[in-house]
Amino acid sequence: MASVISVKICSQPQWAKQEAVLVGWPRLHEEWGQAYNDAKREIAEFVTTLSKYSSVIVAVGDQNSYEEVWSELGVCVDVLKIPLGDIWLRDTSPLIGKNQDEQWIGMIPNFNFWGRKFEMEGDTETAKAICQEFKLTHLSTFYNANGIIRVSDNLQNSDWLPLVFEGGAIEQNGKDHAIIVKSSLLNSNRNPNLSQKSIERWFEEVFGIGKMIWLEKGLRNDHTDGHVDNVARFVSCDHVVCQKSSGNDDPNRDLFKSIEERLKESGLKVTTIPSPGPVLDDWGNSLPASHLNFLVSNGTVIVPTYEETYSRQAVKSLKQLFPEHDVLGLAANNIIQGGGAFHCMTRDIPVGVTK
Repeated sequence: MASVISVKICSQPQWAKQEAVLVGWPRLHEEWGQAYNDAKREIAEFVTTLSKYSSVIVAVGDQNSYEEVWSELGVCVDVLKIPLGDIWLRDTSPLIGKNQDEQWIGMIPNFNFWGRKFEMEGDTETAKAICQEFKLTHLSTFYNANGIIRVSDNLQNSDWLPLVFEGGAIEQNGKDHAIIVKSSLLNSNRNPNLSQKSIERWFEEVFGIGKMIWLEKGLRNDHTDGHVDNVARFVSCDHVVCQKSSGNDDPNRDLFKSIEERLKESGLKVTTIPSPGPVLDDWGNSLPASHLNFLVSNGTVIVPTYEETYSRQAVKSLKQLFPEHDVLGLAANNIIQGGGAFHCMTRDIPVGVTK
């Protein structure tokens, strides 16, 4: 029997101490095409670098990947075999935090393949599998036709629909602020008929968020419908970083201006760093490459880079924003062919979760 639960989940900021980082490992060659092997090489370099700062758990979706990772990276990682489609753990894994009783909770995202656009077997099972591995109580959010939201262990029936979200769509400061892009969370392919006010009420009741900062849309050709982790990131509780266009041919030039203006209107301190400029696929289409898709973990910031000039400037700027961290740039030209970068393919595990 399903139970309706009153819960507030407090999520730690990304710069807090982490027990480990989960990293996805690719196994679906058809999703990557010619970039498959080079993407794995870039991911291996990322994992090797990260392992100098944090414990790394590589999540794999089949036995071949399990053996491959142990052979190539086993010295510096643990390997976790779970149901897994592609590598994008930020979206398919649970949001982990503590409830009002100081118990660890995993909030299941009710993942629906980014609005049913990229369906891969295993992705909808990933979050629960992670909760089971770490012995986390897992909960989901549901809503009805009146926009009423409930948190439950299982409430899905004809009257209640799962509230769909992805971790990359939500940027929190660890206190009472969150940044959201409307084009992803309010999209009809996730939550039809769910209003902005209902979403705000969910954030307030479940996460204790008192101030929501809404951005209109994300990067051009972002197949997530515009995740916030590509366009705005907190670097402290009251300081956010976004991007500025790099050259007149930057495909997101106008977008960057509007995001900077909106963030300044919110009252936060705002710093801009260079974007990568145009990063194209094999057919000349713009890819959603972003220097903001960095991972912060235990004294390091690992930044995706795509070329020499703007990436170097972005890393330098982020070093000033994280003066107590080692800020490192690593190539992600092949990983971005799959649609994301370092933040998208990871999930940080707070200290105490596995104890």
